[in-house]
Amino acid sequence: MEVGSIGTTLSSGARGGKKDARRNKQKLNGSDLAVRTPKSLGAAIAAPFALTRASWGITGPMGTGVSPRPTTATDRAGGLPSWVKVLRDMDGGVYLETFLVSAVTAVLGIRLGLSLTGYPQLGGGGLHIAHMLWGGLLMLLAIVGLLAFLGKRVKIVASIAGGLGFGTFIDELGKFVTSDNDYFFQPTVGLLYVLFVTLFLAFRWIDRHHPHSQQEMLVNAADMLKEAIIDGARSDEVNRALALLDQSGLQNGTTEAIRQAVMSADRVGDSPPALVMRMTQAARRGYDRLVGERWVQRGILLVFVVQAIVTLLGAVAAVTIVVIADPFDVMGAGGLPFPAVGYTLASVAVSVLCLVGVARFPRSRLDAYRWFKRAVLVSILLVRVFLFFESELAAIGGLAFDLVLLSGLNAMMRAEHRREEAALPGAANRPSQQLVTDTTGVRAGLPKAEAPSSSPGGRGRSRGQR
Repeated sequence: MEVGSIGTTLSSGARGGKKDARRNKQKLNGSDLAVRTPKSLGAAIAAPFALTRASWGITGPMGTGVSPRPTTATDRAGGLPSWVKVLRDMDGGVYLETFLVSAVTAVLGIRLGLSLTGYPQLGGGGLHIAHMLWGGLLMLLAIVGLLAFLGKRVKIVASIAGGLGFGTFIDELGKFVTSDNDYFFQPTVGLLYVLFVTLFLAFRWIDRHHPHSQQEMLVNAADMLKEAIIDGARSDEVNRALALLDQSGLQNGTTEAIRQAVMSADRVGDSPPALVMRMTQAARRGYDRLVGERWVQRGILLVFVVQAIVTLLGAVAAVTIVVIADPFDVMGAGGLPFPAVGYTLASVAVSVLCLVGVARFPRSRLDAYRWFKRAVLVSILLVRVFLFFESELAAIGGLAFDLVLLSGLNAMMRAEHRREEAALPGAANRPSQQLVTDTTGVRAGLPKAEAPSSSPGGRGRSRGQR
């Protein structure tokens, strides 16, 4: 992306809107906000972020002309309390999900490795280097990466490294809740269960508890400029940024300057697509061809029907083995041990979610995929954790299968979003659209970059879409 050409475009757009920007204060979320038209790419990028400074009541020589303003109930970023002013990344759900899956993978992988190697200890002469220290190092690297470097690729790497580090750290929880530093403390399983479920619910609440505000849409659109400078502008990034500008409903100099900068960005797609992109395009075409085949639909249903049956039978078998192995211990303890109970309940939940998805499949493949994904996430976060304490190899093998299944579901959800959008009434008469979908299944209708709509009536994200 040529910074000079974008700066020229922004300057020309700024001259046309400077008079109106000086005369009027723009209204944002029910509050007056004076915005001067940016005259450079740097100002275009900085201006939306000044909205965050204003929401904190911070003013300073940023050159954006943003004045402090009162906070109203309707102007709370993301619907958070008035004393908390933060803006959400629209890809945050992807990063949080990656973090959590990486953490669970680390816990199971470490315990499998230790059991296979006889629980070796690093150190000597009275010293023991606990693996929680390696977890802390990974989390440190993730934090440094987020603080020191730019770009979405850094966030993806940091979410993986941070998740692996957190899982490595929290795996030694038993040592820090017992007086004798017992790594094998049995209630640790329950504590890890509560922790992972709490994190999962908290991450979902952060991502979905409230529709994205105008501020969040504007800042996320501006963030695309940073990505365009780093790697060049991909068509899907351009389309997504333009859609967010339309959905924000804002009509001011800042919005138009960002729009012009996005439109003038050099496109990566102008050069021959890379191998990964060609493989992605081929996979999309293959999905479009195969999804209409009856045998493919039956195969998808069969996979999840088998998943439901096998998971349920596995739970029954696990309980039976525990009871037969030591019935007197079960009766003396007043019931099944916690891992067996947790594994059984989680397995029943997975089976129910799979069957709900199977029932929804004839009416809406996308809806069915969502239910299948919920089943896979419950399996990763709960079933595999409890199963590990009965059979390490079975848990690791099941986790690998779940991760492959999760990746396939995410790809199918993206493809199905595109198919449903193309099938909407009047699709042939409106500008071509592309759907950008994150791995949580959230979507946004994206107008074609070459013909952006200047109207504020973009399609907003609703809770139903999420």
